[in-house]
Amino acid sequence: MDAENDPLFNIRPANLEDTAEIVNLSAELGYPASQTQIRDRLRYLLRRSDHAVYVIECQDGAIAGWIHAYLRWLLISELSAEIGSIMIGETYCRRGLGKRLLQHIEMWSASHGCKSIALYSGMQRDTAHHLYPNIGYSRIKSSWKYERKLTGD
Repeated sequence: MDAENDPLFNIRPANLEDTAEIVNLSAELGYPASQTQIRDRLRYLLRRSDHAVYVIECQDGAIAGWIHAYLRWLLISELSAEIGSIMIGETYCRRGLGKRLLQHIEMWSASHGCKSIALYSGMQRDTAHHLYPNIGYSRIKSSWKYERKLTGD
C-alpha cells in the first residue's frame, strides 16, 4: 500500500520536538543546519499565521518528511502560496508521502484565500520533476536565482 491511503502515516503540524529529525532530513537532502538554527527558525515560523510547517509521521513516531509553505503577497499578483521546502527521507521515497504533504498544504493555502501555489525545484531533483506534473503542477518558467550576502561575514 502506498502512503496516500495508509493510516500508518499521519500529517500533523510540526512542533519544536521535531527539531532533531528535521535537522537530519535536511542534512540528508543537502541542507545542513545545526539544531539551534532549525529550532530557532521553527520557533519563529510556528508563531506566524502566514506560514505553515507540517510533518508526516510514521506510526512509530519517526518523521518521514516535512513541508513548509507561506503566503506570498506581491503587488503584481493575487495572493498565492509558495512552498519554501518539502523533504522526504530517502527511506520513504516513492511511497506517496510527498503527494500527501502537497495535498495537505494545498488545502491550507486554499483556506487562506490563495488561488494558486508555487514551488521552486532544483535542477538536480529529477525525481521531483516527474512527480509535480503528475499531480497537477505546471512548469511555468525557468529563471536564475541571484543572491547577495548582506553581512560582512
